[in-house]
Amino acid sequence: MVENQYPETVRTFHPEIEWVKDELRAGRSPSAIANALHVRGIGALRLIVIFREATGASLGDLKAFGQWWGRGGVTDREAFDAWAREVLGKR
Repeated sequence: MVENQYPETVRTFHPEIEWVKDELRAGRSPSAIANALHVRGIGALRLIVIFREATGASLGDLKAFGQWWGRGGVTDREAFDAWAREVLGKR
């Protein structure tokens, strides 16, 4: 049986979660933040955890970002950021 690794992942990525909060407060675009984390080697599933903890967005809303995500990171910045405004605007 595999145990729930979510709490450990949150602890491991606490600095990144706080960084995302700071960057969003500073007005940096979510696509730029996601790409910066991607360049650091953080994969899509961990990005979802980081953004979930940083923003409180639902997993469903965050999974929807996948349509604008590829091997190189964000594929359509305008669409990604528009969805982020809609999703994060709920918070």
